[in-house]
Amino acid sequence: MPQPIDLQTGLTQITQAERVQQIAERVSLAAQQRTATETQEQRVASETEVQQTHAKADDVDQEMRRHNPYMGRRRHHGQAEDNEAETKPRPVADGEEHHLDVVI
Repeated sequence: MPQPIDLQTGLTQITQAERVQQIAERVSLAAQQRTATETQEQRVASETEVQQTHAKADDVDQEMRRHNPYMGRRRHHGQAEDNEAETKPRPVADGEEHHLDVVI
């Protein structure tokens, strides 16, 4: 013989079953989001980490020389003295005339 169904008890059981399903869906969605976030963090970490150092290539040196051709060139000892003598003005003694010699 069937038992009589109480309306309040039946609605309560249906509501509890719906809540359990909603909780299961939320847990599943949270797990998916957590997995996606962890994957994203691992990808970012691997992209920002230096995997391998590269030796300085000769073509890089050539490229730098093209942009700055006089970098690394040093004056020899004899040339340095000649250039300093040309650039430093000679002191003028009293009574000596000033002459400007310009050739075009």
